[in-house]
Amino acid sequence: AMPLLRTLHLYMSGAGVQHCDVDEKSFPCGGEWLWPEEHGDLSNARRRGRLVLYIHGGAFVLCNPATHRSFTRNMVHATDALVLVVKYPQPPEFPFPASLDSIVSTYRQVLQQGYFKPSQIIIAGESAGGNLCLSLCLRLHPEEMPGGVVLISPWVDLTESKTELEEQWRYSQDFLEPDLVLLFAKAYVCGAPLERCLASDEFDTSLNPSLVQE
Repeated sequence: AMPLLRTLHLYMSGAGVQHCDVDEKSFPCGGEWLWPEEHGDLSNARRRGRLVLYIHGGAFVLCNPATHRSFTRNMVHATDALVLVVKYPQPPEFPFPASLDSIVSTYRQVLQQGYFKPSQIIIAGESAGGNLCLSLCLRLHPEEMPGGVVLISPWVDLTESKTELEEQWRYSQDFLEPDLVLLFAKAYVCGAPLERCLASDEFDTSLNPSLVQE
């Protein structure tokens, strides 16, 4: 059974927030919409012209929109905006660049639907989701770039060695141990050169306003 405090937290964070699955005809990989209850239905929430496209983390291979629902519900409260949580294919069944290709397709589908201009969209993600945020931006044409990017403890550099990771672990005690970090990075690229994973390059300073929370 779920601990009482966790159950209570989920209940309270969900108060005042509506959510529904995306239309899989438009977004074949799935995902979910979340928006403030006071905005009415999804159509009304779209008309307000503000969107956060959220890419969840999970070391590329774990989690889904539902596992992050407590976080994304609180994001709705904090931003008073419509939030689209992207679902993407994950390795090892779907190695690089399947996840990134799916996210690029989802973003462009949002633009094609015509509800939001790029300047009205903020892209956000944590951990591996932060990597995918940056990789998405590096794939986009200049006229497609979002209004801003928010990266929460982004896992940007996939080329780090075990020695480097162990040194960091001594000071930070990150969520994942070094051996797991290396394992998940290899699962994501599945033999492709790490340099091909776009966000492993140096940070692109041409991005629109960005907030990085380490």
